[in-house]
Amino acid sequence: MTLETKQPAVDALRPPLVRAIQLRKELGNIGNTTLRRWVREGNFPKPIKLGANCVAWRRDEVDAWLASRPRYDAMEG
Repeated sequence: MTLETKQPAVDALRPPLVRAIQLRKELGNIGNTTLRRWVREGNFPKPIKLGANCVAWRRDEVDAWLASRPRYDAMEG
């Protein structure tokens, strides 16, 4: 008989909102200008305004965007 320990799902540990500095790190240390350009051009989800000088992105929208991106295949070049 084995004992199974219940561990929370990884998604449950992640906050539902992510601020720009953390998001930029997660996306490969892209610059703030690049992130704003992607949003402006419609290539990335729009942020949510939390305050006068504070925005964040919904984690589920960012995850969906990442899932929609094509995978790099080193064999293709």
